[in-house]
Amino acid sequence: MARPLEFASEDRLIERLVAFRAKLPEWFDFDDLKSREYVIQHCVGRSTFRALHGTPPSEIFRDWGKKSLDTWLGTRTLDRLSTQIAYDDWVRRESRKLRSYWKRQSKTPISFAHRRKLVDLLMKEVARLQELDKPVRKRLIRWLHVPLDTYSLAAIRNCNELPFKITKSASMGFVRNRTAYDALQKTVGRVARRARVSPIMLDILLWNGPHRKARMRSHPKIGPG
Repeated sequence: MARPLEFASEDRLIERLVAFRAKLPEWFDFDDLKSREYVIQHCVGRSTFRALHGTPPSEIFRDWGKKSLDTWLGTRTLDRLSTQIAYDDWVRRESRKLRSYWKRQSKTPISFAHRRKLVDLLMKEVARLQELDKPVRKRLIRWLHVPLDTYSLAAIRNCNELPFKITKSASMGFVRNRTAYDALQKTVGRVARRARVSPIMLDILLWNGPHRKARMRSHPKIGPG
């Protein structure tokens, strides 16, 4: 497991984003789009599932994800989302549906932080789905939220105007409620605007780059900031 990238300041993080701005979108390469089955099987990794309770958590989530994705595509729900606010409201409702489904299936609750991260990871992969029309895909890439976990929290820990302190040990469970989630996504959005990238590109830089999952074949090793 690659160690999280940390940056001494917001400006250093932005410098790194700008340096890779042309390469980061390659993860959403339109020549390497994915099937529904691939999206459901690969959107969430084992390390995330290990932090969850259920029998087993991967099956609960993938069952919900498959049913949800089939519904979204069958009803063309994603096509009808026309603004960032509409997407934010919709994805929030979907995370609540996951909470209800999880409790029914596992008899145990799923935390706010975990359900939001699961849905954000799913949507990141949905943006690579081969069935999406190109305009829908482009809109999703602009609107996607960054999954909040050890990697993203470590990177923004020294950013300006944070509403609260992010500890060095902060991980997925640090994000306890919607207020904290929205504040952190706002910080990510501001950084992304300054770097002139979509917010999700932070996750490509912070997770996919170090883990060699993105299609950035020629980039040098991404070290700490």
